[in-house]
Order: sequence, then structure tokens, then C-alpha cells
Amino acid sequence: VSFMVSNLVSRPIQVRGSFDGSLAEDYIAETPVFEPSTITISGPEAYIKDVDYAWVTFGAENVSQTYSVETGFTLMDKNGNECSIDGISFSDEVVTATLPILIVKDIPLTVELVSGGGATSDDVKVTIEPYDTITLAGDSAVLARKNRIVLATIDLSDFASSFTDTYTIPLDDDTINMTGITEAKVTVEVVGLTTRPFTIRSQNLSCINVTDGYSYEILSENLEIVLRGPEDELARIGSENITAVADLVDYKNSVGTYMPEVKIYVDGFSDVGAVGTYTISVELKKVS
Repeated sequence: VSFMVSNLVSRPIQVRGSFDGSLAEDYIAETPVFEPSTITISGPEAYIKDVDYAWVTFGAENVSQTYSVETGFTLMDKNGNECSIDGISFSDEVVTATLPILIVKDIPLTVELVSGGGATSDDVKVTIEPYDTITLAGDSAVLARKNRIVLATIDLSDFASSFTDTYTIPLDDDTINMTGITEAKVTVEVVGLTTRPFTIRSQNLSCINVTDGYSYEILSENLEIVLRGPEDELARIGSENITAVADLVDYKNSVGTYMPEVKIYVDGFSDVGAVGTYTISVELKKVS
């Protein structure tokens, strides 16, 4: 009669494994996840001393969504050799193996353009560098709703001929940037329009929405502005066509000298507009 005496011990081991299958086109997989991530093995010390981890193999073909399956495991030593399970018990007999699946999608980068200064989106050329698209990976339900990424809103009245700036590409926390770029350089160029300076005389400067019981006096004698539009229309504009109006609705009970912004109007020329921001000096008084 032969027998062996050994201590009865328990210890946790890590669950590891691999996906042996294939993915559908335009999908990628993240690292497999196992639940539980560790299991406890118990048995004679001599039986379990060489066990290093539990190995799981699972798979399917043409996978296009997150794939999960309950499966058994194999005990392995540190050299990758299979260990016997004789005399060993487990805290869990099966594990749930999950392969997270993400869809890959090319998303265009764009900007929102606000018409102004005589220019619309039809009058500009927009260049986005180094790429005007970005490749993202994420949950298919999330990316299915994402058809573009807006980098910025650009007011065309803020510049005369061209504008350049660099923007951080905004991404959701649950998407992965496969392209690797985090910023995009945006250049907006006005095409086919020209600019010309004009002077608005004092008689064409005015204010609206003055609080009852208050009066105003415009201290600015003239206002120098720049208009943009088709060259032939700019040539036909006279100073009598241009007015500047300051809205004092926010000044309410203010007293003193202020510099409110004005809105520029070009009567009879709908395709022409002012470029830039302008102010006039206005003195507000309370009527006694």
C-alpha cells in the first residue's frame, strides 16, 4: 500500500485566455474579459503547487457584436503546460468569457459657419489639416448616431479675407481615436468677394431702446468701417446708404459715457455686410 501525506491548501489563480475565431469586416476587438477574473483552487499542496493560472479558449466566426459564452478552463503551469485536475476542487466550475466588440467608422471633421459681413458658406473655402476625417472605434449604437464632429463655430463677419486656428478634436469618453491626431488646423478663406473701407457720418449714427426718463448724446463724429461683398456692389455704395445703430437695452439706468457695439446696416445692398466689431461713444443722462 502506497500513500502520500500533504497539506490541504487553497489559493487564488488568475483566469487568462484567448479568442479563437474571426471578426466581421470593420469591427475590432478589445482584450477578452473573464468573470470571475480569479478562481480559488483547493487540494493537497503537492497537487496544486505547480498550477499557475486557469486558461480559457473560446471563439466564434464573423463576430460583429460583443460576444459572451460560459465555458470551462484548463489549469496551466508557468511554462504553459497543462496540469492535472485530479484531487483539486474549484470555487467556480465555469467562467463567463466576453470579447468586447467595437465598430470602426470614419467621421468627417467640420465647422459651423455663421453668415455675416456679406459672406455665406457659399463664399468660403474651408481646409482642415492634417485630415478632414478621423477614424473612431466604439460601440455600434453610439457611432451609428455620429455622422460628423464639429470643431468650432466660426462667424464670417469676424475676419476680412482669411482665418486660421487650431482646435482640439472633441471625443466621447466611450470612443477610441484610431487615427491618433488630437488637434485639427482649420483655415477659412473668403473667395470671390472684396473689401472696401467706408466712413459713416455722425448723422447716420443712432441709438435705440433708451430707457424712459433717460437721454443720450452720441459723442463719436464719424465711424470708420470695412464692408465686404461683390466688387461691383461695393462700387455703388455711398455714405448715405450706411447707418450704424447701438442698442441700449442693456444699459437701463446707466449714467455716464459708454461705448456700446453698433450694428451696421447697408440699405439696398443685401449681399454686402460689415467685417469686424465696431463701437461708438455715447453719453447717457437722466432727464430731470
